[in-house]
Amino acid sequence: MDKPKFKHWEKIKFRWKMDGKSLDIPGVIMTVDYGGSLEMLGKCHSYDALADSGWLDEKRVGEFAIYKHIPEADVFPISEEEAAAIEKTSWFAQMEETHLLKRLNTKKME
Repeated sequence: MDKPKFKHWEKIKFRWKMDGKSLDIPGVIMTVDYGGSLEMLGKCHSYDALADSGWLDEKRVGEFAIYKHIPEADVFPISEEEAAAIEKTSWFAQMEETHLLKRLNTKKME
């Protein structure tokens, strides 16, 4: 199996299938599952991504959610303009703040 195409914290677009629909959602790679998650183990790599939860629930627009077990075939590179647009969203700011706080707490424990 080849190396995963995408890296941790890389900005991407992914195809999310829900209720018979397919949505292309901009997001950020949170986890790289080398060799795939259980349902696709050994068939392809998969990813967990952070993105706006508004795609799943209109009441939660602007918050981030974790989208899990995305097959590599449903993850796509994005342009610099699309990456810059992700960085301007409120969910991205929340995600960065939360990640930063976790890193600071980890350093205090060392």
